[in-house]
Amino acid sequence: LYGAADLPDRVGTDLVAIGIADIDLGPIGVEPSGTFVVAGPPGSGRSNAVVAIASQAARARPGSRAFYIGNPRSAAASAFAWSGTATDASAGMSLLSEVGELMDAEQCPIVVLEGVGEYASSMLEMSLSTLVRRAIRGEALLIAEGELSEWITNFGLMGELKAPRRGIVLQPETIDGDVVLKTPFPRLGRGEFPAGRGILAQRGKIARVQFPHVLNDG
Repeated sequence: LYGAADLPDRVGTDLVAIGIADIDLGPIGVEPSGTFVVAGPPGSGRSNAVVAIASQAARARPGSRAFYIGNPRSAAASAFAWSGTATDASAGMSLLSEVGELMDAEQCPIVVLEGVGEYASSMLEMSLSTLVRRAIRGEALLIAEGELSEWITNFGLMGELKAPRRGIVLQPETIDGDVVLKTPFPRLGRGEFPAGRGILAQRGKIARVQFPHVLNDG
């Protein structure tokens, strides 16, 4: 295990460092805008991953505002100094309105959506779809988390989030690459991956990544 303090905030000048790649044991980065899927089975470290990505993005861009939509019982809800949190759809509407104002002001907010399946068919769906489109245009970073079963569908909000084919599957199996990220994974077994480790896909390329440990119970 290692902590976020062991990572730089950036890889090069443009990418946010989110973890360590196994190929060279060096930091690996992602663009600090767009959509980013976090998937995995129970106990794979998904909450830890979303906090690691959000906190690293905020660290790389001082002054950025980060928001959380999800479960009040999740460790992620209280693990970071969020600029705002929402734990139900009604509060989420207000939070997304604030996020929209920041995007209008070209401030590129960071938004974590934890338990995406719960919100995909809620009153938030239309507002979240708008956020997805604007994030893809580079106006925000939207990190969307869910169990593997939630990512099976390619319709509606889930399909929109998956379309850029960028994200990570923690403790993956071979089939998960095509199902979640429309990117083939090599033959592998879940036993190869301890909690917090997974396969990152972006631009059709993959890498094995270990996230820093940022939660006591991630």
